[in-house]
Amino acid sequence: MNIRNALISEWYNSEFDKINSKRFTHSTTSEYISILEQMNRGSYFPSHVWAYLQPIIEWPMKFENNQARFKHVGGKGGSTASILTYAFYAEDKEGNKMELAAFFNDIEGYETMKLSNSSSAFQLAMFTEGAKWKKKLQQLH
Repeated sequence: MNIRNALISEWYNSEFDKINSKRFTHSTTSEYISILEQMNRGSYFPSHVWAYLQPIIEWPMKFENNQARFKHVGGKGGSTASILTYAFYAEDKEGNKMELAAFFNDIEGYETMKLSNSSSAFQLAMFTEGAKWKKKLQQLH
């Protein structure tokens, strides 16, 4: 079989992917938020390490619209066919800081696509309309 003609349906095994995903290192959103808060304050990494990591972690700052809104914004995401995670922090031009971590596990098919496609809009809304979202989230508790 020529690799250019390979069909994912011929070699991909969803059960194997789920087993493999369960073996990944586990963490919690609470642990991520703790790290993100420190990164947002600039106190997590020594300055000589941060000088190398900041351009990688703060990749959203490459976009002009983010440069106009934020002093800094950074984060990371990850996913498999059944897992979707993202963790971001930001400080706006007024000095307001926010951290956000969301982990979705055991999602399948349509759920994965729907969450993946809407996560960027949700993240942007959280960071740009923080007070409105904070009120909505408090109403859920």
